[in-house]
Amino acid sequence: MTRRHYSDEERAAALVRVAGGETPAAVARALDIPVTSLRRWVKAKDRTPDRTPEKAPATSPPTREPRPWYGPFLIELARTCNVTHAVTKAGIERSTAYEARADDEAFAEMWAKAKQIGAEVLEDEAVRRAHEGWDEPAIYQGKIGACVRKFSDSLLIFLLKGAMPEKYRERHDSKVEQNGTMTVIVRREDRPIRGGNR
Repeated sequence: MTRRHYSDEERAAALVRVAGGETPAAVARALDIPVTSLRRWVKAKDRTPDRTPEKAPATSPPTREPRPWYGPFLIELARTCNVTHAVTKAGIERSTAYEARADDEAFAEMWAKAKQIGAEVLEDEAVRRAHEGWDEPAIYQGKIGACVRKFSDSLLIFLLKGAMPEKYRERHDSKVEQNGTMTVIVRREDRPIRGGNR
């Protein structure tokens, strides 16, 4: 018997539902995933430290009745890390999602978790494209020929800067010495800039 491979999107959808309060058994039944696999994913997620610091837990947030669009919205957000895609999938206006996040602390926490999962999915894809590359068909004289393996050097640079910023960060070392008074006037072509950001 061969083991089925689950995509990052399928895993993210299942983890978001468990994070939203559903039991692993119920989620496994609904998504046709072996409950042992789902429990293993949840344990692995619990062992993986979040990359963003969490605020100290205060009292438990007030719970509200989940709205019907919460599930599709959170699943799509975890899959794409994109609010526009998530509201489209949920069939709601963007403002509706942001208002719900402001009004419902439990939903705001699930939103943050789904966004974190989505960011990790994006990072996994960036690593895959930088390391493994992708096949792109070569077109010659209007005909598709063999595939060429492409890699993304710019993604690799970003990953290096993120993983080892002390070694690969942008360096802008400047040294200015001044005795006396110095006046600097900066002008845009159309008008002078006067304080603040314009």
